[in-house]
Amino acid sequence: MEIKKAEIDKGQAFDFGRTSEIYAQYHDIYPECMFQKLAELGLGVEGQKNLDLGTGAAEIPE
Repeated sequence: MEIKKAEIDKGQAFDFGRTSEIYAQYHDIYPECMFQKLAELGLGVEGQKNLDLGTGAAEIPE
């Protein structure tokens, strides 16, 4: 799927693959204990489906 908008990047298709390495370099990294706590609460465990609606740049909502 190509995402294009004339007002952004002169209408060129957005290619996250080209920027994902840079994004990962500056993206917050969560501690393992946070994921353990979520699992204890039964959230985000294997086999579960989760929906992220409007939480920005794929951050875990607070």
